[in-house]
Amino acid sequence: MNGEIAPPLVRLRPRRPDLEARYLTSGHDPWTARFLSGRLEGDVDRRRLDEPSFAALPDPEAIPGMDRAVERILRALAEKESIVCACDHDVDGTASAAVLARSFLGAFGHPSERFRIVTSHRIREGYGLTEPVVERILELGATLVITADKGSGDEPRIRRLRARGVDVIVTDHHGLGPEGPPPSAFACLNPCRPDADYDPTICGAAVAFVTMMKVARTRALRGSPPAENLVDLVDYVAVATVADCVSLRPDRGVNNRAFVRRGLARINRGARPCWRALRRTLRGPVSEETVAFRLAPPINACGRLDWSDLAIRFFLAATDAEAEALWRELENENQKRRRVDARLTERAFATIGTTPGDGIGLVVFFDHDGHAGVQGIVASRLCETTGRPTVVLSRVGAGDRDGGNSEGEDPGLLTGSARGVTGFHVREALQEIADANPGLLVSFGGHEGAGGLRLHHRDLERFRAAFSSAVARCFPDGVRPVFWIDAFSDGHELVPDLAGHLGRLAPFGKDFPPPLFCGRLEIVSVRPLGAGRDFRLGVRTVGGVTPAFWFARERRGETTPPRVGESPVFVYRIRRRDGSAERSGGDLELEILHLLGSDPRQGEGGDNERRLAFTQEGEGRSPL
Repeated sequence: MNGEIAPPLVRLRPRRPDLEARYLTSGHDPWTARFLSGRLEGDVDRRRLDEPSFAALPDPEAIPGMDRAVERILRALAEKESIVCACDHDVDGTASAAVLARSFLGAFGHPSERFRIVTSHRIREGYGLTEPVVERILELGATLVITADKGSGDEPRIRRLRARGVDVIVTDHHGLGPEGPPPSAFACLNPCRPDADYDPTICGAAVAFVTMMKVARTRALRGSPPAENLVDLVDYVAVATVADCVSLRPDRGVNNRAFVRRGLARINRGARPCWRALRRTLRGPVSEETVAFRLAPPINACGRLDWSDLAIRFFLAATDAEAEALWRELENENQKRRRVDARLTERAFATIGTTPGDGIGLVVFFDHDGHAGVQGIVASRLCETTGRPTVVLSRVGAGDRDGGNSEGEDPGLLTGSARGVTGFHVREALQEIADANPGLLVSFGGHEGAGGLRLHHRDLERFRAAFSSAVARCFPDGVRPVFWIDAFSDGHELVPDLAGHLGRLAPFGKDFPPPLFCGRLEIVSVRPLGAGRDFRLGVRTVGGVTPAFWFARERRGETTPPRVGESPVFVYRIRRRDGSAERSGGDLELEILHLLGSDPRQGEGGDNERRLAFTQEGEGRSPL
């Protein structure tokens, strides 16, 4: 690998003693109280944490335009209008389309020939309500369009539809620009609107879900109850919530936690053919980890390489046989995506430290032979490994199976995906760049953690300089990976009882990560995985031998294979094992995130030796 990645910093996560004391007083056990005091900023009721309830979900009328949108949808149902759902091509967008399809066709009984789903081609057409999507909508003769997970920044296309007599209701969760909601939309249902008084952390599928729930309740009050229980659609919302990386912090995303808990329960009951097909490929129950790393990649893969219709058909499959066949197709697409992704990732990492004029290391990466469908994945990996906000750019249309750009597309146009780190708001940074450099960005959008953009190839160096400056302004002292650990632990404290606490605290995700530790772990077994670049280790803990998975080592310069008998210093994450009752090795497993060259505790003391205590009153042993 050319260049170098700065070694990560290891820092103990600060905890608030006052919160810890209040959590103890409210009935939390000592381990949970200490864990939460390092992650939350306010009090959380124990019952809301242990079992978040739908009863606490706020009324979506707090989203401006909701009542107006509901009345318009009720009129479309009554008059059997031609309705189009225009959805995005990722898990959130396709799950949103499934929510709307099940609502209109199942719960509301709308004629199937009067409801259509229109997707966009990520590589050929880009993001949002694009001109090709508008053309397809007009060809279908729709009178009402409901967007799913997009539309907030598409005023020109919405204006064009309105001029043709088509009403557009936007359901979305992406950040809005300073111009605000699109004025030509019949309604813009977005909890991120500055005038909204609703949970801004929910995903696009959740916006579609609460909208349909409001329609169903209004119809029921007027004597037309839905034919199906719309609450059951929460399984789609759960997978979108996990896959779209929205907040799962109990004091921020309580709605999201309710969606995920209840949705995963339905998935594990095999409530739909798609979930039964998924479960047949697994050894244990479906968790948020399963959704993130086993379900989401194949669902996203079809939209990254070609059309996302395959994912929608999988979600809506009517029989087990149909779902099984579609799942095999999705997994095949994911294998193809992995090969493309690995090639581009390797090239991107090879450029680290070699970009001219970039004083803080790789921030903007462009590959003439790149692939527009996987640039977001590559950006995420670069960002995670280097600790730097990153943009990966490709030619518009690069990777299109049909070849080249769309007809009439500027061959000098680039499309990019941006990913951020804690303390860097991607969309706000792109907005600042656009404001300071009129005409530099052809288009852009996104939210705090991720964004998309287009610019001309001739402006690449201007953009590189502008984005690098934005990062430097945000991090004047430089930026590098930081692991915020809960404690130092050499494995002798990771007792099996810890699995029960992790189960009660789940789901983990954005803003609410699982426990992270740093310490020496004795390797007692080594088994290569796949091509031999990844490993399944057995490490010694108090519970015996615990499995530990070590992925993506070479990207961090860790080229020497692990050996039995060694005791390296690892940064590692702890989690429950799915289906652990049927497998040996206990209830816990580890995921190794980094190999450190030295022990951060050497030469330091005091708070660096802090451990998370988990004891009953009077007991003196801490397993964590």
